[in-house]
Amino acid sequence: MIDVTKFKIADANRHEADYIAELITFEDKRLEKHLKLIQKQIEIAFKKGMYEALDLLQIYENQIIEARVLKLENTNKNKKK
Repeated sequence: MIDVTKFKIADANRHEADYIAELITFEDKRLEKHLKLIQKQIEIAFKKGMYEALDLLQIYENQIIEARVLKLENTNKNKKK
């Protein structure tokens, strides 16, 4: 039987570009809210020694940060035009 967390890690890595593209469509406030929630979950996973969950949450955190950076870059490019 496949471990759910391992499956989710593989899925998050395999579809990273798709997830980031979707996240870019969110308002920054929503991305910030998601980021804060993930960071709280990371803290809990670390305290409980849930290292596979921690890996998954760090992937999610990185994807949200990447989306925010790309969104900001696109906004800055549009302002320069």
